Amino acid sequence: MSIQYNGFVTLPRSIKDWRWYHNSNTFRVFLHLILTANFTERDFEGITVHRGQVVTSRKSLAEELNLSEREIRTALTHLKSTNDIAIKSTTKFSIITVISYDDYQGVTNISTNERPSSDQRATTLKEKKEGNKRYSREIDEIIGYLNQKVGTHYRANTANTVKHLAARLKEGYTVEQIKVVIVSKVMEWQGTDMSKFLRPDTLFGSKFESYYNAVASSQVADGTASMYANYAPAYRGEEVTYDDE
Repeated sequence: MSIQYNGFVTLPRSIKDWRWYHNSNTFRVFLHLILTANFTERDFEGITVHRGQVVTSRKSLAEELNLSEREIRTALTHLKSTNDIAIKSTTKFSIITVISYDDYQGVTNISTNERPSSDQRATTLKEKKEGNKRYSREIDEIIGYLNQKVGTHYRANTANTVKHLAARLKEGYTVEQIKVVIVSKVMEWQGTDMSKFLRPDTLFGSKFESYYNAVASSQVADGTASMYANYAPAYRGEEVTYDDE
């Protein structure tokens, strides 16, 4: 069956607790009334049919739902008894009002930007990927620096690495400030049991701010990594030539 979407109605999960939920005929009639009721006000044979109303008859409903007129009458009586509908009859037709019609039209009050549609999720993911691409050069530089200092071979395009570093860069941290944390943690952790945490997930994740603040309060942090980049190899016992000698 090919479905064309000409609007939506919403059904809350709590409808399972509704009195007529397990009465198949009454439930069908009620759902049909919701689907066929006027979405906007219109005129019909000199009378105004308001939003949430439908002009119909027992005979028409019976034909549309493949039920007998007696079954329709019983279903309408059920719905009236629980104040789900109101009926105004004329010699030609009946105007049935769905009392809480707006409760089943909640989707119309949700803006396109708020609807969790598949198209919108795809757009959001696309925008996120494009946003992360803006930092590809910076991320390459940072991961190259980490690999150089630690002797590792982490890739700059790993999903988690990109996510963490893009987030830090969006927060306003500079490449040099991130290098500050790398050098600090290499000096602190290299050669200890903590050396296994010299990795992107740990260094650039949720604790990054506390790592940076700890360094920022020390004498080696002036916002750049260049002044103390050589501390890391010195900590590992390597020969170092300092730029200011």
